[in-house]
This record gives sequence, C-alpha cells and structure tokens, in this order.
Amino acid sequence: MTVLTREERNALDGAVQEARRKAEGGAKNALLALGVREERKPAYLTAEQAELRRRLRAECRRLGSFDDLVRSVAYEQWHRMLFARFLAENRLLIHPEFKVPVTLAECEEIAREEGRDLWEVAAGYAAWMLPGLFRQESPLTQVRYATEDAAALEAILAGIPEETFRAEDALGWTYQFWQTEKKKEVNASGRKVEGYDICAVTQLFTEPYMVQFLLQNTLGAWWLRLHPESPLREEWRYYREGVHHDFSAWPESPAELKILDPCCGSGHFLVAAFHMLLAMRRELGEETESAIRGIVRDNLHGLEIDPRCIQIATFSIALEAWKAGFSPTESYLPVPNLACTGIPIRAKKEEWLSLAGGDGLLEGVLEQYYDLFKNADTLGSLIRVDNQPTLVDRATLEKKFAQALRREKETGDPVAETFGETGHGVLKAAGLLSGRYDYVVTNVPYLSGGSQGEILKSFIEEHHPLGKNDIATAFLERCLSFCRPGGKVSIVLPQNWLFLVSYRRFREHLLKNERWDLLVRLGEKGFDSSAAAGAFTILLNISYTKPPEGHRLCGLDVSEGRDAAAKARSLLDAEMTCVKQAGQLGNPDARVLLELITNEDLLS
Repeated sequence: MTVLTREERNALDGAVQEARRKAEGGAKNALLALGVREERKPAYLTAEQAELRRRLRAECRRLGSFDDLVRSVAYEQWHRMLFARFLAENRLLIHPEFKVPVTLAECEEIAREEGRDLWEVAAGYAAWMLPGLFRQESPLTQVRYATEDAAALEAILAGIPEETFRAEDALGWTYQFWQTEKKKEVNASGRKVEGYDICAVTQLFTEPYMVQFLLQNTLGAWWLRLHPESPLREEWRYYREGVHHDFSAWPESPAELKILDPCCGSGHFLVAAFHMLLAMRRELGEETESAIRGIVRDNLHGLEIDPRCIQIATFSIALEAWKAGFSPTESYLPVPNLACTGIPIRAKKEEWLSLAGGDGLLEGVLEQYYDLFKNADTLGSLIRVDNQPTLVDRATLEKKFAQALRREKETGDPVAETFGETGHGVLKAAGLLSGRYDYVVTNVPYLSGGSQGEILKSFIEEHHPLGKNDIATAFLERCLSFCRPGGKVSIVLPQNWLFLVSYRRFREHLLKNERWDLLVRLGEKGFDSSAAAGAFTILLNISYTKPPEGHRLCGLDVSEGRDAAAKARSLLDAEMTCVKQAGQLGNPDARVLLELITNEDLLS
C-alpha cells in the first residue's frame, strides 16, 4: 500500500486549501455574471446562458441557498480537474473511440483542434468510463470560469507532484483538506452543529494502520478460519492469533458476503476490503475481471452524509478496480453500491408528493420518506428506514418513480426538474439503509451532545437514549442494528465511554447483550493529523449476538506510543490480554476493562 509521507500530505494540504479559495471565488464571479442571484434575467445573456441560468437557479433551490450553490460549483469544477489528473497519471484516462490511454497534454491538443476546453474534453472521457459520476449535463460543470480564475486553478493542479496521484490515500486526504477552512470557521463560531456543518466538523481521514488492523482481524480472520493454510496470512501483518471469533453466522463464500461502511467518507475501508476480497477470490481460482465485478456489484456497500464524499468514494473504488486489472476499455464497471444519506428534501410536502404523478401507492411511500429525510443533512446514516412498513418492493418502487418523474419532466414541471435528483438519491439511500449486512466497518463521527444542534440532539435522545452523550456512541448502536444476527462491527471510537460514569448503563447494555471480540486502546495521537488533536481513541471488534458463557474478550494497549507510527508498530507485537467478558458477572465495568485501561481509578 503506497501512502503519502507527512511532507507530501502537507504540500497537498496547502494546494487543496488554496484551490478551494480560488474555486469558490471563481464560482461566485461566474454565477454573479450570469445573474443567478438576481430575480430578473440580465439582458446581455445569450439564449444558451439564459437557459443555464434557469437551471442553476433550480439547482440553487434544491441545494438551499446561493452560498450552497457557490460551494457546489467550486467543488465540481476543481474535482473534475483533479479526478482527470488522477486518471491520467495512472494511465487510465481512456479515449472513448480509440480505447487507448491519453495524457492531459494530448487532451489539450484535442481540445484545441475541437475548439473546446481541456477539462471539458478530459471530463468527457472520464464520463465515458464512469457514467453518472462525471455528469456532462450538470449545470454545475457547465459554468464557465473567467480566464484568470480558470488559470489560477490550473496552476495549482500543475504544481502537485505526479507521485501524489499514485498514492492510495491521496483522494481521501484531498477532501479532508478541502474542508479545513470550513471546519475552523464552524469551530470558531461556537454555534451548535447541524446540517452542512456536520460534514466539515466530523470529517477525519482514517489512518491506514487502523483500517488494516480492523479488517485483517475480522475479514481476514474469517478467511483464515475457512482456509487456515492460505498464503494471505503472510500479507496481513496486523492479524493476531488467539482472538475468540465466531463466524458461524457468516457465509462460507466471499461471493455471498455483504459489507457496509455507513460513514464511508472517501472509501478508505471499502478500498482496503476490495483488495482483500480480490485476493481471496483469486485464491479460489476466479478470474480477475469476474472477481472485481462481483466485489463491486455484490460485496461492498457504503453510506455517507456528504454527497461529495460519495463521489470521491465511487471514484476511489473504480480507480482501484482499474489499477487491479479491470479493463476500462472492454466493459463497464458495475455502479458501486454507494448512496448519500445526507440529501435533505427541501420541497414543501405537497410539492414532494406531486412527484408520484397521481400513483397512490408511490405517493404513500414518498410521504414516509419525506418525514424520514427532511432533516437528512443532519441525521445521515442514523435514519432508520427499517422501522417503516414496506408498501412495495424496491425494484417496483424505483420503476414507478422513474416513470412518474419522466412524465412530470415531459410536461415541463419545475418541481420534477428541481427535486427529481433528490428523489432518486433518497430512494437509493433508503434501499441501503434498510439492508442487513454480515460485516459493518467504519470510523464514526465524533460530536458531543453539548455541541449538537437541536434536531440531532433530540433525535439521538429519542432513538439512542443510552448512547446519547456523543454521536459516536449513537453510531455504535446504529452499526449493530445494520447487522444480521451474528454479524460483526469493526469500529474506530473515542475511548471515554469505556470509563465515564455517564456511560455506565450504555456499557452494561453492550457487555450483557453483545459479544466483544477485540478491544485496542490507542490513547491520544492515534491519528497523524492536527484535526484530531486531543482525541483519545480505541479500535473495537464486536459481534451482534449475546456472549456465550465463558467468552473471553481480547485486548491490546498501545497507548504509550508517542504518535500514530509508533502505535502502528506496537500493534505488530504488543502482548495480548484476554479476560472473561464481564457482562456475565456482577460488575459489568471493572472486570472486563481492568487489564485494558491502565488507570483503574477511572473505572469507579
């Protein structure tokens, strides 16, 4: 796994933050020139510009505000350039007619010959490879920056070294860096966090060693239980013998395994799981392209509150699939099972229900979804679709919606044009939210109750009363609810709930009702990022089933490591302690954690 060095990350951080400032400035200039903020259309616009202005105003209504539109245009403009260079530097930007890789220099030459923009050409080639991700018809990408604004972005992109685009973690870091200024602004404001602010404040790229440790000691352990002589054991450096696993509820074939990351961010866990599953399926003799197609289509699922992260995660999976041997010239990669859970329904209820086109059955479902998703940008994957009655199967519902939406658009209905995309997103998210999975793996958002806005705070208090003190502990409960009986959760969490008195009932409930398999105390500085300053963290593997009599929880303590690199090294050979799970005993706190938490006084 090739990852960025600290120096490379710092350089990328500076470039991306500068790109965001330039991209948002350029977007605002271009939108004001089109008169998007004005009620009356400027007289100097051409017919083509006037139509673009109309579509942008519809998009503004869907997003919520002019500032939201500025941010969206800036993101799309910069990231289509960024993604094109990722493809080009990996020799994966393919000419759709000649089916050969092209460089950005060659794209520029083609653009001059055709009288088009370099990035329009490059994005067009990328759209051929990933239809639906690079949407040429989107009004956000049709905005034309002023020459000086476009040149500023191109200069920043050109200044990023080639090697950065070949690192496996580079895409994830680009988005965390994109959010740096917004996070500082929200934190400095002191306001309660909800809506779009949640994305910025809680975004934190998961360290590679955390991803590998959790996956290798659950997904890897499952494989080695089935294939104890597998040579993959030598590749999984963090795998630990002696953990008391039970995989009896899991399927015996990787083709049947369903994995979910409900806070998938840029797809770090999903990409790592992709490589592990590909190695397993190859070991069974499956051809590479068939294996990749099956993994993307059947194994991996992701949810995320931030729609931009879903775009990055989709691109990350596709990029790794192509690099691993899936031909971008012979066949289309299946669309990854990823959905944004943070698309709020901004329409009035009667407008939203009109998308049903008079279909009573569809209208009933849309009414349920309206109540669930009206605050989606605050609640994200906490939304519980499984509690809703099923009025119609998913395939029929999507077909009915597509037909109704097409009819409404053909009549020129502005509601269908404005909120149709939201509808499609809600249906896809609802499908994944209602699913059940063998394995749930994630790094949860951290946000204490005192910092939560009223909508989020009230929801968590109602649906997660035991874990209400932090969104992280609410998410632990939510992850368990995504599991099939006997399924497993691997999760990165803050450690304070293990010992604070305010979490005692939460601890008791989990220790008595769930099987704890492996607990790692990382302590402070588990993340190699200033964005995580002061965070004390743990890694936890836990099963969605009652612990059997005599079950032993295994634990590691690497909290003495001075930084993330030292903790990663310690995980390779730290002594493992196993203790009887305390939920079966009289004291459900101290017995299970005594040898894993060094300060015994904190347990009282």
